Amino acid sequence: MTEQVSLDQPYVIDLLSTKPSPADVDILLNRIPAGDFRRATEIVLICAESFLSLMADDRARPAREAALERIDKPILLLAYDAATATHRLSRMSVSGLMELPQPATAVSRIREYDLARMGR
Repeated sequence: MTEQVSLDQPYVIDLLSTKPSPADVDILLNRIPAGDFRRATEIVLICAESFLSLMADDRARPAREAALERIDKPILLLAYDAATATHRLSRMSVSGLMELPQPATAVSRIREYDLARMGR
């Protein structure tokens, strides 16, 4: 069974310019402005492929649990693999990351809403 996400109004956090650890995710989620959080249908972390691996690791389970307890919305991780020129979109769960289908469609929606938010 594949879980779908709406991406009606995602809130995007760009982690590409930083080198976060799994434990940093909870802190970053706490910094989302209240109004943006209420409107968001999902939280999207744009990250490096290496961060996907860190978050999927069993040692990151406490960080995933803390993030999911704080946020009552889907938390997605979006990474771009330059070697294959493809995007990977995964949904966070306590047990790990679940890769979602059709990342190209999701990337378009995420970019659209992130650009609109930056324009405000």
